[in-house]
Amino acid sequence: MELQSDATAPVSGATNLIPLTLAEIKEKLSHLGVMDDDIEYLLSHSQADARAVAEQKDNLLVDMQWNFRSATPPPSTGMESPINWGQQSLLRTKKILGRVAFVINSPKFKHRFNSQLSCLKASTFVGGLNGADVIPNNYRGFKQVVFNALAKSDGHYNLYAYNKISGGNAYGGVGAPNMYFAPNQLDNSPMNQSAPLLLHELTHTFGYQHAGIEAGNFTPSNLPYYVQMITDNGGMNERDFPSLIDLYHHSYEKGYLLPDSDLNIDVFSQYFGNS
Repeated sequence: MELQSDATAPVSGATNLIPLTLAEIKEKLSHLGVMDDDIEYLLSHSQADARAVAEQKDNLLVDMQWNFRSATPPPSTGMESPINWGQQSLLRTKKILGRVAFVINSPKFKHRFNSQLSCLKASTFVGGLNGADVIPNNYRGFKQVVFNALAKSDGHYNLYAYNKISGGNAYGGVGAPNMYFAPNQLDNSPMNQSAPLLLHELTHTFGYQHAGIEAGNFTPSNLPYYVQMITDNGGMNERDFPSLIDLYHHSYEKGYLLPDSDLNIDVFSQYFGNS
C-alpha cells in the first residue's frame, strides 16, 4: 500500500477533506476497533482530534482481525503455561488495542513522533525487518513500514495467552503477526498503563528491533521504546521535556517518578480518561 499525504501538524484538524457527520465519525473510528464508550468519550472531550483521525486517509490498523488463540507452546523461555482466553480478558485486550489504534493515528502522536526523531540511533535498528532496519525520516516513513508489514498478513494477527510473561504483560514476535499476552497481568492493571507497552510490542511485529539495548534500559534511541515513551507519562509534555531524552533522564532512570502535573498525564488518558 502506498501512502497518500496526511496531516502531521501539532494542532487538531484535517484539511482539504469533506467533513463527516458524527455518525460517520463513529463508524470510521469503529473500524479502528475503538469501543463505543471510548468513541463517545472522544467525541465529548477530544472531538477535533477524533474528527481528524476519522477524516484522514490511510489510517493504520483499520479493520484488523485480532484472532485470539490458545494452547500454543511458548515461543521463548520467558513465557509460561499457555492458557485459554477468558471473555473479560479478551474484551479488555480488544479495548486496549482499539485505543492503541486511535492514538497511533492521532495528531498528538504524529507531532511528537516527528519532533523527536533526533533521539533515534541507527545502531539500534540493526536486524530490523520489512524496512524497519533504518531510522524513518518522519511519521510517514514509519507509517509505510507498518503498511508493508500489515500487507504481508492482510491484517490478521494471532494473539496467544499465557499465565506469565517475563518482563511485562505482552510480547511481540519480530516481523511476524503474532503477539503473546499475560491476561492476568492486563486484568489487574489500568488499561492506559498497559497500552504503551502493548504499542511497543506491536512495533516489534512490524519489524522493529532495539539492538544493543540492555534489559531495563528505556532509552528512546530505538523505535519500540521511542513510541512507548511518547505515549507514557510525560511523553506529551513539551514544556518540561522538550526532548524525550530529558524525560528519560528525569523520570525513567528514577523509576517513573514524575512531578504532579496535568502536563504529565499520558496521551491515552488524555484521550480516554483515567482507566
